[in-house]
Amino acid sequence: MAQKIKQRAGSGEVSGHTNAEAVELARVVIITVPLSAHSEILKAIRASLNGEKIVVDATVPLEVAIGGRVSRVVTLWDGSAAQQAARMVPARVPVVATFHSLSADALSKLDEDIDCDALICGDSADAKRTVSELAESIPGVRAIDAGSLDNARYLEISAAMLIALNLQHKVKNSGMRITGLLRSANISQHE
Repeated sequence: MAQKIKQRAGSGEVSGHTNAEAVELARVVIITVPLSAHSEILKAIRASLNGEKIVVDATVPLEVAIGGRVSRVVTLWDGSAAQQAARMVPARVPVVATFHSLSADALSKLDEDIDCDALICGDSADAKRTVSELAESIPGVRAIDAGSLDNARYLEISAAMLIALNLQHKVKNSGMRITGLLRSANISQHE
C-alpha cells in the first residue's frame, strides 16, 4: 500500500507501519474506519496515545455495519462515533470530529481543489486550531468551527445525507459549503 501511495503522491516520504507504530510516529491521528472496526482500532492504539497527540475521528456510524442501509446512521450510546472515541482514548488526548463532508473520491484527485468546508467539532481550542490548519492545507478546503464535540453527531448524520445524494445523483463527490459566514469562522481566527 505504501508503494501505491508513493506512486500517486509523486514525492515525499511514504512508509508502512502497524496502526500502533503509526500512532507513535504521528502528532495527529486520523480515524477513518467503518463503525464495525472503530472500537477495535481504538483499543489497539490506546497505549500509543499520549497528551501530545490529537485524535481526529471521521467515522460515520452507518447502518450498513449492522446489515442496514448505507445512507442511514445508527445512534450510538455515546451520541456519536467521535464521542465514543473520546471515551475510549486516554482522558488527556483531545478528540476532534471533522472531514465527514470531504469525499474520498475528491480527496483522491490530487490535481484538483476540493470545493468543500471541513466543519470541526471539539472541546479543545488548541486541537481544533491544529486540525483547522491541517484541513486548510488541502487545496480549496475551508475549516469552520462547528462547536463542541457534542455537535459531532450532526456531522455524522450530514455525511449519511451526502452519501444518499451521491447515490441519488449518481456521483461520488458531493460535499458541503456553509454560506453567510465571514472568514472569521475559521478556528485560527475565531478565538
